[in-house]
Amino acid sequence: MKSQPDLAEHVSIQKVHPSLEQAVCFAGEQIAIAVEQEIELR
Repeated sequence: MKSQPDLAEHVSIQKVHPSLEQAVCFAGEQIAIAVEQEIELR
């Protein structure tokens, strides 16, 4: 994302689990922040 920040709006992570009522979505900017702060997205 650092080399091509304009692509951040095209990236997301979807967490789908039977115990969740709906999927959890992490957008590109949220993923970048998590990576910078060494936070593991689960």
